[in-house]
Parts: sequence; C-alpha cells; structure tokens
Amino acid sequence: MIWKYLFFAPLVILSGCVSERNRTLSPPEDTQWVTVGVKIPAELVVLPLKVIYRSEICKHTRHNSSGEAYEVPGYNSMEFPLSQKDSTKNFYDVKLARHGGGRCQWHLSVANIRLQYKNTLQFGQDVESVESSIRLEFDYLAANQGGGDQRINSDGLISKDYFPYLTEDFIGGYEKNIWIYNGEMDEGYSALNINSITFYPLLHSDKLVRSIGPKKKEKGVYGTLIYPDGTTVPKTETFPDIYVLKQFIK
Repeated sequence: MIWKYLFFAPLVILSGCVSERNRTLSPPEDTQWVTVGVKIPAELVVLPLKVIYRSEICKHTRHNSSGEAYEVPGYNSMEFPLSQKDSTKNFYDVKLARHGGGRCQWHLSVANIRLQYKNTLQFGQDVESVESSIRLEFDYLAANQGGGDQRINSDGLISKDYFPYLTEDFIGGYEKNIWIYNGEMDEGYSALNINSITFYPLLHSDKLVRSIGPKKKEKGVYGTLIYPDGTTVPKTETFPDIYVLKQFIK
C-alpha cells in the first residue's frame, strides 16, 4: 500500500509555535508529488521518513542574544512510513506533496531517509544499532542551511557504499554499537527540482571494521581500529578512514 495522500499517512510531531489545528495538510489537486524510494539490503530496515514542511504564513518566533524577537518560517515535523512495493527486491517508497496546502500553505522542505540494522545479534549481545541517515533538501532555505551539499543527478539516483562499523567503549559505562558507516554522519542532497528519488545503499557486510576503546582515560593511550583484513591501527579519530575502507571493495 502506498501512502499517496498526506492527510492519511503521517504521524504528526508537534513543533514550533503553530497550533495543532493549523498543522493539517490538505494538498491542492494540482500539487506536484515527490516519490522517495529505497532499495534496502536484507540486513537493514528503513525507518519512517522524518519530514519537515515549512510555511511563510505561520511564522515561528525566535530571540537573538539580546532578547529581541524575530520571525522565521514556521515548521511542521512529520513521519511518513514507506510501503513495500516489491517484496522480492526489498524496495520501499512513499509519495510526498511538494505543496501541503492547509491554512498555513505548507511546502515540502526536508526529508530524512533513515536506516538501521534489522537484527544486531550477529554482532553479539546487547548491541545497539545507530541510525544512519541522508537528508533530502527540497527548498532553498534547507539547501542554504545545508551549505555545500551534493546535487542529485537528473535520474534521481543516489548510491553509496556502506560498511558495518562495530564500536566497543568502556569509559563512562560500557557500550557496544553497530554503525552503518559511509564516511559522512550528516550528508545532504539538494533536490530542488527532482520529483523521483531512489536511494541504493550498498552494504558491504563482509567488510566489518571494529573499534575497541581504551579501558582507562590516560594521556597517550588510544583505542584500536581493526580493519577488515585484520590490520590494527591506533584509534586517533572517532571514525575509520573511509578511503582505506573503500580499498577493500576494489
């Protein structure tokens, strides 16, 4: 089932100063629809899209460091679940209206595609899966705030290499997390004039990289990074070198 009409699909998350009554979306009949699709690897799950609509009519009041009030476009945060379109190909999609209508004349601004591991037991007990996401920017405000983000090609395809990154930390309490890592933690794409976007995350499940943190906080003592071939290096950065990881898939 495809969530074609916004006023049926979303789970609304209240935000800003706009009243709940004014958050209702009512797309006009002539609105353009944006299709966001994800071909998901079997090990992963795609979470509901986190979507932001903005309004130039229903403003949000902020204050500067001097306490002076000023207005910015209002925002309306929602979640849209994706529906499985083809069970044999693990393809999911959802349709979003560029013009949300309603009293505030909402327009589509941002959509975040979010991924997680479906089952973390393969990495051990009590392992938490950390969300990986990419941000799609549909208006100039979002694109300007993103700054330097990538443009989507006219075919609407986004394909990225991902690696399982297992971290084990001891200082401040024991934690073991699995990341879906591609070298970027906040990656944005400008989609100003794109009405069909398909995201293909390429997960290299057999190229696991591990991080084992130090057990005591001491000067000059680092954790250890273990690359897929067993090579170990001191962990001087939070994340492994994506360019080194990509050498394992050539």
